[in-house]
Amino acid sequence: MGFIKFPTRGYSESELTFFRPLIEVTKSNGNPDDFNKLELWDVEPYQSTNNSPRWIWNLELSNNKLEKPIIQPCNVNWNLRWTKNGKIVREDKVKYFSDKDNQIEFCPFLYVKELME
Repeated sequence: MGFIKFPTRGYSESELTFFRPLIEVTKSNGNPDDFNKLELWDVEPYQSTNNSPRWIWNLELSNNKLEKPIIQPCNVNWNLRWTKNGKIVREDKVKYFSDKDNQIEFCPFLYVKELME
């Protein structure tokens, strides 16, 4: 039926939690673009240095907006990193990543439609 199982997010929730985006979204990519990407680890920032990101999205921005938004179940304490033109622009917990310039929503989903420096 096309539903995707929620990843384990670190607190009690049913094992039978699934989702399916109702709109077209940017898919996580196993072949990352080293210059323009968003990476999400399923651990806190202090634990991410020894781990590879669990999800990577190649970013195709037009006027700082994604052609298709990113939607991913997450924990607000997981590590998120944005790389632009091969340089890390920002890295922090999901809950601290958003500000007035970065339109990122969370809880229980990471939702990204626009990124600004």
